[in-house]
Amino acid sequence: MQTLDDIRAEIVKRCDRWATESRVADHNHALAIIELEAHDRAVAAMPNGAAHPAPARKERRAIAALVLAALTHEPQTTVQIAHAIGVQPSRVETALAKLGPKAKADEFASGWVRSDV
Repeated sequence: MQTLDDIRAEIVKRCDRWATESRVADHNHALAIIELEAHDRAVAAMPNGAAHPAPARKERRAIAALVLAALTHEPQTTVQIAHAIGVQPSRVETALAKLGPKAKADEFASGWVRSDV
């Protein structure tokens, strides 16, 4: 069984430990604020482009493969194909030229179709 003095000693011990932890936390917080201020000063001192580098370029898409996948047995205009794959119509026209015999223009329906479908 603990005496009242033992209980008080434990409470004082916890209080001291928490005070120490609080001082450590305050110190770490102050260091973090100093680091943030130093970082902000360093960024402000950089030339305009260095603080915000250009985003990485997207990987080039194989437009011809996308066009071939978008082609069906139903005639489609280049604008419809471009809308389906999310590119400009001029990119579709270039891709259709690359596809050669896999894509053909349907003269009657005035659109492009996949020839092997």
